[in-house]
Amino acid sequence: MLSNSFRSPYRYRGRYKVAIPMTSLTRAKNGDWFARKAIPQALRPAYKAAFGVSQEERFRRPASLSMGQAKQELRDWDAEISGRIERLRALGTGAGLELTYREALGLAGAWYGWFVAQYEQEPGSADDWDAELGRLEDAYSRFAPANASQGDDWIEHPNVRRYVRAQLSEMGRVAAFLAEKGAALSPASNERFLDLLEPEFRHALAALRRRAGGNYAADPRAAEYPSFKPQVVSGLSCWNLFEAWVKERRPAPATVNRWRAVFVALEARFKGRDIATITEADALDCAQSPESISPAYVSEVGYRSWSCKDLGEESQRLSAALANASKLQENARTGDTVGVILLGLPTASMSGQNVAPEVARLKGEAEAVRKASIGKRCGGAT
Repeated sequence: MLSNSFRSPYRYRGRYKVAIPMTSLTRAKNGDWFARKAIPQALRPAYKAAFGVSQEERFRRPASLSMGQAKQELRDWDAEISGRIERLRALGTGAGLELTYREALGLAGAWYGWFVAQYEQEPGSADDWDAELGRLEDAYSRFAPANASQGDDWIEHPNVRRYVRAQLSEMGRVAAFLAEKGAALSPASNERFLDLLEPEFRHALAALRRRAGGNYAADPRAAEYPSFKPQVVSGLSCWNLFEAWVKERRPAPATVNRWRAVFVALEARFKGRDIATITEADALDCAQSPESISPAYVSEVGYRSWSCKDLGEESQRLSAALANASKLQENARTGDTVGVILLGLPTASMSGQNVAPEVARLKGEAEAVRKASIGKRCGGAT
């Protein structure tokens, strides 16, 4: 086991953009700004393994900060802690990333660079790393058959794999690494990742042993891995996001009612999918484009008394107005849908940019004019 002197300080650098309930800000006895956030009891073992504390996280800033500055820093801190909790919850419930072989190998390579960087400034002695390798070998030796002639099939036994993976997770500080990367893996992907991690763990120990001996030559191994682009998992579906937004922002009842139907449709479309995995293209694909808006019903009776000339001019006016409204709706579609899905805020419609009703009305009027023109046998009407 590595001594505490070899434990480099852990700092989380992830981001969490989802609207969440805020933690209250108070003054400590010495005047400092202070807040605390309890860790859910079911997640405390996993949280402690990843971040070193289990009961609660504490926020403290100097009294010299203004209330506005303190609140801003509290919001950032609270979002970070909540993001950690949600990712661990997602991992615990099995809602996580599914990795291909290439992705899992890339993640193992990212771990290699991360782990070596934790210790290479102060690598200690070679004996420390030999001892860590011995711990890994001991994990196998406890299951090794007495008769060596039985071969190596026992290494793949589920009990052996389960125990070795657990040892790798602990020795390699895997929980902290995944949390920093914002990568909550599904159970199957976690097993695949740990199996690919084992040889990299051995290589990492060898690299740190060289560092302990004063050899800081460039490590060519890092260049052998495919790249891994971490994908943040928030643990929230579209409907969870809506509930969090309502709880945080407390909008007017009319606003809640207006957007409830939108998020019900989004939840049905994405079927509980994590919002962090929904791309802009996904969001736009399910949004209401100008072409998909059905015409509102407008009776042609009001146009029956119009002359063919008047109907033709009105048709041209409606066509131009519809083109302009469709352009505005396309812009709103981009801003609104991406805002709702990726930022948690219905940005376009909340600012009055959504013109879908106007598009529907203009389409309906154009259809009514067309029918009236056909009824009067105006030239060119079809």
